[in-house]
Amino acid sequence: MSWILETSPSFSFLFLRLGLAVAFFAHGSQQIFGWFDGRGLNSVLANWKEKYGIPVPLSLVGMFTEFVGSFALLFGFLTRPFALGLAIFMAVAIQKAHWEHGYFLARRPGEGSGIEYCLALFLMAMALLIGGRREWNRVLSGAFFDGHGAAHWRRRRPFHRRIAEPLAACETTPDARALTRAGERRS
Repeated sequence: MSWILETSPSFSFLFLRLGLAVAFFAHGSQQIFGWFDGRGLNSVLANWKEKYGIPVPLSLVGMFTEFVGSFALLFGFLTRPFALGLAIFMAVAIQKAHWEHGYFLARRPGEGSGIEYCLALFLMAMALLIGGRREWNRVLSGAFFDGHGAAHWRRRRPFHRRIAEPLAACETTPDARALTRAGERRS
């Protein structure tokens, strides 16, 4: 169970999280609210049931995962469970809607799109499932809290140092620090 909370200190996952959050927010709000020239909830539910045979309750779970998952990824909250849900959502989309149209996204007007974009989103979600979201948590905890979970503001150091020090700590892993110490000893 601890694997859900253990994460890698790489900032590359931050960009994956933000990219997925934007993509799934836009797509989820199209499906649920009809924003960005979307069809809206009732139309999408009817389409998925009729065209792909997906039951309405399962469709609602998928839409919930897509829309709420975008906020979870944005804030780094429950990143791994929502990344798993989004990966499953994309795997179903690839299998049900895009596989028959081949690989490439760009097709002639009136034809369906291939798996290219959905595969990219699926792989991004899988990377987050494996990697987690430690980088943002570490920045916030070092900048605003005492590092031991206490929720009081630190006033001993200037704000710019409270941000810079946790960022520097994320870039140096225990292995890198050990190599640096070993290199310093040899000199």
